[in-house]
Amino acid sequence: MSERATLSVTDIVRRAPFVIETELDGEIILLHPETGECYALDAIATRIWTALAEPGSVRSICSALIERYDVDRATCEAQVLALLEQLRGEGVIQRSEAPGI
Repeated sequence: MSERATLSVTDIVRRAPFVIETELDGEIILLHPETGECYALDAIATRIWTALAEPGSVRSICSALIERYDVDRATCEAQVLALLEQLRGEGVIQRSEAPGI
């Protein structure tokens, strides 16, 4: 599967192993050490990042968010996929072929 292909809800995603993170006021700040770029994640993006402590499917992340927030599946999936594509474009998450890879 090409790394350039758009993510889908069935994809397994994981944090890039080299990303440095810290918590500030309940939200996560990411540092990409190779580029020096920092990324501030809001509360929901922080929840998604926390879910990626272990590789998981986009669908499972969305299911957890749907249980917690008043959002329909289609909206949740579209917004989570958009965020994950942005994070992947910045190099802070990666697609995995299988959990743990």
